[in-house]
Order: sequence, then C-alpha cells, then structure tokens
Amino acid sequence: MKCLQRIVRTVLACAIMSGALAGTWAWASLTQEQSRALREEAASGDKAALKKLMAEAQQEDPDAQWNLGILYHLGQGVPQDYGQAAQWFRKAAEQGNVQAQNSLGALYGKGQGVAQDYGQAVRWFRKAAEQGNAQAQRNLGLHYAQGLGLSKNKVVAYALFNLSAARNSSSLDKARNNRSSLARSMTNQEVEAGQALTRQVISAGSLQPLDQYLAGSTVKEKEEPGAGTPERSGLTTKQAAALQRDAASGNKAAFEKLMTAARQANPYAQFSLGVLYAQGKGVTQDYGQAALWYRKAAQQGEVKAQNDLGVLYLKGKGVAQDYGQAALWFRKAAEQGAGKALNSLGGFYANGWGLPQNKVAAYALFSLSAVQDPASKEKALNNRSLLVKEMTSQEVQIGQALTGQIARARSLKPLDQYLANPAVKRRKPRALSA
Repeated sequence: MKCLQRIVRTVLACAIMSGALAGTWAWASLTQEQSRALREEAASGDKAALKKLMAEAQQEDPDAQWNLGILYHLGQGVPQDYGQAAQWFRKAAEQGNVQAQNSLGALYGKGQGVAQDYGQAVRWFRKAAEQGNAQAQRNLGLHYAQGLGLSKNKVVAYALFNLSAARNSSSLDKARNNRSSLARSMTNQEVEAGQALTRQVISAGSLQPLDQYLAGSTVKEKEEPGAGTPERSGLTTKQAAALQRDAASGNKAAFEKLMTAARQANPYAQFSLGVLYAQGKGVTQDYGQAALWYRKAAQQGEVKAQNDLGVLYLKGKGVAQDYGQAALWFRKAAEQGAGKALNSLGGFYANGWGLPQNKVAAYALFSLSAVQDPASKEKALNNRSLLVKEMTSQEVQIGQALTGQIARARSLKPLDQYLANPAVKRRKPRALSA
C-alpha cells in the first residue's frame, strides 16, 4: 500500500494504512461485579469462567476486557503475557474504562508489552485522573515530580498527591508518603501554591486548574543558570523576529537582548531563541536548548513553538522520540489554526502514530490545513490524495462533513465528538520502532 509522505518537512518511514469505520457496538452484558467474579474464578483455574470472560471481552465489554488484561498481566489462569495485557487494557481504555486507562499507563511507564513511552503513560494516567481515579492521580503526580514525559513541576505533583490521598483509597498511604518526600524539597511558597491548587481542582471538579496553572507557571524544569525571577518582557513577535535575524547574522548584542527577554518569560523571544539553537545560527546548534526554549514558549501558548516542539518530539531531536508528545503539541497548535500542525496531526491519525488510527479524522485535518495555510496547501492536498485512495466513498463523505463541522465550530471539538462515538472503530496507536 502507499503511505503518506513528507509530513512535517521530512520523509517519514512508511506506515501501512488500514482499518475502516464501522462495526457494530455491543453493549456490555456483564456488571463490574460479574466481570470481577469471572476473573477471580478464571484466576483459580476455572476454564469455563475464562472462556466466558474472553467471550464478553471479544464482544467489546470494557470491564471484561480490563479483567482479562489483569489475568494476562499477572499470569493468573493464563500464561503471563504483557503484550496481551496491553491489548486488552487498550481496548477497554479507549472505551473510557478508568481502571484500564491507569493500567495501560503503567505498562507504558514500565515498558511492559509496549515500547516504554512516558508520553503515552502520561496521556493515559491523565485520562484516568480526570475521572477521579486515585491511583492515576498519584501516578501522574510521580511523573510531574520526576519530569517523566512532561515538564517537571513540584507544585502540580504536590496537588496530585493531595488529590489522590483525599480519596482515602488503596493509594492513600503511598500518596501521603510521596507528598511528604516531595515537600521536603519544596519552599513554603511552593507548598502553599500546591495546597491552593488542590482546592481549585476540587472546586472545579476537573484538572483544568492544573492546565491553567502550568500555562502561567514560572516553575519549569532545567531553568537557565542566572535566570533569576522572571518579569515578562514587552517584546512583540515582530521585534523578537527582528532580533532573531540580527542574532543569526552574528550580532551578539541582539542575541543578548533576545536571551534577556527570553529569561524574562517573553514567549516570542523564547521561540526565537529556540529557532537559533535549532538552526545553529549565531550559536552552536543544540537541539536540547531548542527544545527547552520551545517548551517554555509553547507552555505559554505560542503557536509556532507548539508546532516546532512537536517536530522535535517527532524526530527525536533534543528530546527522546515520543509520538504521544508530538501529537499533543501538534494538537495544541492545530487548535489555534496552525496549518502545518493540522497537516502533521492529520498524518498522525492517518498512520496511527501516538494515537488511534482514523482515516476520516486524517482526511478532515488535511482538508483544513489546505484551506488554513497556503504554505501547507500542496503538502496537505497531496497527503489527502494519497489517503483517499485507501478510503471508501462513505468514509470520504464523512470526512467532508467533519471538515465542515470543524470549520463552522472554529475548534477541534467536533473531531473529538466524532472520535468519541462508540461506533467509530479505531486501530491502536503504533509503537515506536526499536
């Protein structure tokens, strides 16, 4: 089969594209208690119970799928097989099963049955944490505390440990211990901020306050030496771009002014500084520094930085290659209408990189990219043409309708609503090549 090419300014490895819309949705016929009982019976060697649990899992019962995954994970009643565990956890997780989302995140974190991928671990822990799962909240807190798959942030980690402990679950003691250990490395101001953030999350009933805090937080990983307490610089995007051009030509004064503004948390200066390091103009090429400055700008909503940080994760330059993180940043830029990001995100859906494969979603994103950005039009239309050859006429029609819905809504919410439809069959994300 043909595959999409030249996505995000480079020729990527070909990925076989398959899978269609469709299928029929089978509602669960077992309660959670019945699925658990079957699992316990199967674990003790009851083959009839295992057969029934397998049959229900194959009928798309998410609780049965999760329980079957547990059997494979623990090697109870079946030979231990992390690959099978990951497969069943994913099927349940994609239907919203909170326990499966946490379990799948744990497999990605440990590299059991899947390639180790902290970005994917964070993605699934976040989904489960949003539903109030205490174990996932603690796991997500550990990732923020250690900077695994996302920017290290003690205040957010503290809040997540608090939330986990507050649920008085099996995670209570571990979450409290994690919080106590973390607090010893925090200032009083950081602890107070963590406590306030905990209250905000509880009041909101969602993790949105975490995102809002991170968007304006100055507590970042790997802070530049001598950065000091940041005060926002007043550089405009045009002024930062002008300084970038001067610095690229060897103007040291321009570079110093750009660095000063970047350290004062100006997102345009941070992005421009990232570009200089990525291109090796005016400075020694350093993708690690590029990623650091792109991230600082991207976390403040700078759309070009979000796109370019996605590119670094895609290519594994300056950061560990991570399709999940690449998709996350392309998505953020695409939400702001960035044509390049829309095209890249379409490629990820087309090939199943870091998220479930879906041709209809890819078609809509390629179409939007072609309209949104003249510079991306040719690539986006070429990608769409290649994709159409592998789609049914019904899929193309649905893709066209979805394109119109997104354009009218001026957001990607219709895309999420389409993908959330249980009748939409999605292939699991592809793991990174070894």
